[in-house]
Amino acid sequence: TDQYVRFKEEYGTYIKIATLDIVPISVFTGIEVLRDRANRTLTIRQTRYIERIAALYGNEIGARAQSTPAGSTDVQRALFDKLEPAAECDRIPVTEFLKPLGTIGWPAEMT
Repeated sequence: TDQYVRFKEEYGTYIKIATLDIVPISVFTGIEVLRDRANRTLTIRQTRYIERIAALYGNEIGARAQSTPAGSTDVQRALFDKLEPAAECDRIPVTEFLKPLGTIGWPAEMT
């Protein structure tokens, strides 16, 4: 328990921690932590983050699965690999593409 308290004290210098007491964790840095002792499982979710993404980008990304730009067949992927850059007037700013991609990728990678 001393190690636990030292960890919380040190981590508390980076984020606000309400108490140094030993308590069950239910949310940690925005990640929901669900512990099922009977089945010996630990589940983590980022529901609030995903809901925030949906509110922010919902109209742009849609609420259902989308196909990839590369396609799903060998022929489609071969055609995709041969694509040339778009004309300057048809290009979108790279950050306009990368920001939503990174935002969506975070919960996929981290949970």
